[in-house]
Amino acid sequence: MSSQRSWQRLDLRGYRRSRCLLIFLFLALPLSATTYYVDNCVVTGNDSNNGTSAATPWLTVNKVNISSFSAGDSVLFQRTCTWQEQLTVPSCGSSGNPVTFGVYGTGNAPVFNGNATLANGVLIDGKSYITVNGLRLTNYTTKGISITTAGGTNRTITNNEVDHNGEWGVGDYAAGNLNDVIGPGNNIHENTQGGLAFSSGSSVQNVEITTNSIWGNTETITDGHDYGDVIHVQNISAGLLIHHNYLNRPATFVPTSGANLEAIDLAAAVVGAKIYNNVIVGSYIDVKNGSTGALVYGNSIYLPSNDTDHSCFFAMADSTGAQFKNNICQMMVSGTYYAVYLEPGAESGFVSDYNLIYAPSGRVGTVNGGTYATFANWRAGYDAHGVGTDPKYNNAAGNDLSLQAGSPAIDAGTNLGSTYQNGLDPRTSFPWGTLNQNSQGSGWEIGAFVFVQQIPPAPPTSLSATVK
Repeated sequence: MSSQRSWQRLDLRGYRRSRCLLIFLFLALPLSATTYYVDNCVVTGNDSNNGTSAATPWLTVNKVNISSFSAGDSVLFQRTCTWQEQLTVPSCGSSGNPVTFGVYGTGNAPVFNGNATLANGVLIDGKSYITVNGLRLTNYTTKGISITTAGGTNRTITNNEVDHNGEWGVGDYAAGNLNDVIGPGNNIHENTQGGLAFSSGSSVQNVEITTNSIWGNTETITDGHDYGDVIHVQNISAGLLIHHNYLNRPATFVPTSGANLEAIDLAAAVVGAKIYNNVIVGSYIDVKNGSTGALVYGNSIYLPSNDTDHSCFFAMADSTGAQFKNNICQMMVSGTYYAVYLEPGAESGFVSDYNLIYAPSGRVGTVNGGTYATFANWRAGYDAHGVGTDPKYNNAAGNDLSLQAGSPAIDAGTNLGSTYQNGLDPRTSFPWGTLNQNSQGSGWEIGAFVFVQQIPPAPPTSLSATVK
């Protein structure tokens, strides 16, 4: 009623407030978003050009670095071209209107090659609302993409190939409420210290790592530390999501001094991470150094017999409250580790149920010093609804962890809620499509892949015949 009376009285204060809001919203929109083009190989550009058409492109990355851009602008690099330069992002976008660095034309992605002399392929230093899409970043001395400690928020990194760099493929060292998204569609491989690192020295919130292929990143020993994690995160106090990724480390990796390199390493002080629907080959999930409340749901893990000695899931003593549900762990490697390994203390608040754990070597789990050689032993304390037999992956040796017909994981999981309901569609290749678990079968699958039910065609409702 008060709103109606205000309109009836033509309250000018309300009008002025509305007008200010409209002006603010209008100013938030890009008034004249511009697309810029950079080309050194097809229509060879010139930095004195205006750069605003494919016929009048700029030539160098340096021209981009020294230019200013407005929210909503795009800078596109010609496919098939190669630059031996570093892209230093010069300007911020705004909410809903990022500054985008992408590609145009046909053919292979444009290549940024550091020639083993330049530090970073893309440097985002304190800039916000930035998208980097579709580039190849290779052979830099530190990182393919580096997001620094200088702050900034809302960076989106998609569909890039990041390989053969001297440290991490992607490194994000900013702090605060980041809202950074790595994925989908990045192919991060064969970097020297590891795949992807979020490693701020102070508290971070809201990071999403989704639908990336991260593999073959190698091990180095630097300052006495063993590097090579596929995904390494620390000091994230809220809002960490890691989901729908393919994670694999080098088949030839041999750890040094007993170290094991993780597919997902919650390295220190990570709170409430949600790790779900990932495919992990030859590596494991590690929760340590005060990382608490991790939710590890619906992942498919395979440790081949020729792999190094480690677990599917490992929690240090000070990392409590983990929940481990709907996961497949097939551990064919034998040694001293157990498929599920909790140091004394980590059992506080730990929940494990509806998992499929298959460890024919006789090392299913250890909790608080007690060991469980068989799944029947393990089920006495954990996984009352779990399964202890071969998951029947379609082709584990070929890294295909989708399910065969007849897999004991089909319909054997539990409904974990809408956040986790979209499993991987086995009819698609990476980056996978997804299927709602509730759309197939009588229950959720254990593991990352939904099994597509084969529904026979309905019988005809009427038959007729013509006799000649």
